[in-house]
Amino acid sequence: MLWGDSFADMMQPAVDSAAENLHIHGIVATQGGCPPFKGRVFAGSGAEVFSGCERYANFVFDYFARTPSIRIVVIAGDWQRYEPQYEGGVLKQIVEILARRGGQMVFVSAVPNPYSDLPRLWARTQFQAGHAIAEMTVDRQRQGAIIERGMQIAAIARQAGNVSVVDPFKTLCDAKACFTVKNGRALFKDTDHLSQDGVGLIAPELESAITQTYAALIQER
Repeated sequence: MLWGDSFADMMQPAVDSAAENLHIHGIVATQGGCPPFKGRVFAGSGAEVFSGCERYANFVFDYFARTPSIRIVVIAGDWQRYEPQYEGGVLKQIVEILARRGGQMVFVSAVPNPYSDLPRLWARTQFQAGHAIAEMTVDRQRQGAIIERGMQIAAIARQAGNVSVVDPFKTLCDAKACFTVKNGRALFKDTDHLSQDGVGLIAPELESAITQTYAALIQER
């Protein structure tokens, strides 16, 4: 099951590829601006911004809870937008349910922020320079709060059991900078969402995590 907001939705090609290679089927439960959630949304949660999120999120959570055949859950989100203690608590509940089924979670942690409408900035920068620009970056130091938010949520979820964490920062950044354009390709399609080229850089690690999780479940049977 792929679950989360629009950041989860952009991971679907990688999840689909892993599922196809493993010859398994799954469910996609993604909604823009709507993370995994249970109960009533509240001011500051991040889930209150989009109408309909509360109803949708609770429907998905209830469906997951009453469907024991779901044993692998891949979760991704724009974690900088959501209250970490509450969101981490929701994910912890999901992991607890999975643990009772012998299942596991694959958690995609925080994604770097390009701090611009990247395609427009790239086009403008190339126009002003008068030539193609193959690489652009943002300072990794600016990403500290985003990294911390993702780590907080992951740490709470991990309290309940085995969670495999995929960290986009390992692929998209080095020690000093995070790439927004690499090898002549934009890694973001707007102010925050990865492009398919960006997702493509994360895909091998994500697919590997799903494959390893599935293999572990098969061995336990």
